[in-house]
Amino acid sequence: TNDVQTVQVTTGPANLDVRSTVFSAGNYTWNLGFSNGVNQVKWEFSTTTTGIWYTFLTPGLLYDLANNLPQGATQNLYLRITMPTQTSSTAQYGSTVTIVATAP
Repeated sequence: TNDVQTVQVTTGPANLDVRSTVFSAGNYTWNLGFSNGVNQVKWEFSTTTTGIWYTFLTPGLLYDLANNLPQGATQNLYLRITMPTQTSSTAQYGSTVTIVATAP
């Protein structure tokens, strides 16, 4: 719930993108979606706690986080997960957030 992660650019200006992944737990797969329906996870990110939240919808797709961030600058990343309304899984879930930096 609104745990902040800070991304720092250490070599020259960069464009930062976030890559989403599929959630899983044992034999169960929770799909990304607009809502937290049955076996569907709503996973979002934002650059502020009061700003717009962007929903991850496609595994492996890049979503823009920041453009032309100068060397030495930092960018906050907030993540929000809404779990399925129903699931038969009692296992812990897991996923990975990857930040991709490219030259502007």
